[in-house]
Amino acid sequence: KNPALANIELITEEEKSISLGPQHVFCDMPLTIHLDTHKVAIAAVKLCTFDEKMEIDAVMLSSGPGSSFCSGCQPLLYRIQRQPPFTSTSLSAQTQQTFTDSSVIQGVKYQYTIQ
Repeated sequence: KNPALANIELITEEEKSISLGPQHVFCDMPLTIHLDTHKVAIAAVKLCTFDEKMEIDAVMLSSGPGSSFCSGCQPLLYRIQRQPPFTSTSLSAQTQQTFTDSSVIQGVKYQYTIQ
């Protein structure tokens, strides 16, 4: 059976092309490809499909730990607010994407806002 993607092409900042070739993909299943671009910055991703009706939801590029491309980046800080307010003022911004509120009282309805 033919692969659904005829080619995945990475376009570098110098406008050179890195072809990853055809890829077999399946509906509602993410495709993850680990690759080493040898420290070349990628500016764009071009997807060539065999199926004109195929829809691509999103493409995400991520860098590994210690990447020079991320050296100037700062982690996102999440500030959590609650109604009724937290009783402790020690709660500050955090970098984790998960939060467990250990100060809830049974029967009380809480509303959280993330900034």
